[in-house]
Amino acid sequence: MRSKEVHLEDVSGDLELESSNGEIEVHAANKLPLGKMTITGRKGDITLVLPPNAGFQLDATTHKGDIESDFGGIKVDSIGGGTAKATGSVGNGSARLVINASMGDIKISKS
Repeated sequence: MRSKEVHLEDVSGDLELESSNGEIEVHAANKLPLGKMTITGRKGDITLVLPPNAGFQLDATTHKGDIESDFGGIKVDSIGGGTAKATGSVGNGSARLVINASMGDIKISKS
């Protein structure tokens, strides 16, 4: 997708999403377990909203932005030069979430 905001609701199952320009917002369904998610954005913020009892492993990187998470167990490191990385496991760690932003913030929120 190019130059559009992407807003997805009630996502269940596996998801692979890539956007060149524009914000990405994904709301996972309250159905557990989560599916594998790979989200890549070049320019724009990425927001992922998950059920509070979700189990997942996170690997997130932004090269020019910040990372925030409402979930404990996620470690956010500022590497320098605007790069931030977040990793960790929440709950049973059953779903793998990979999020990459070239320029933009990443936020992992509880629904």
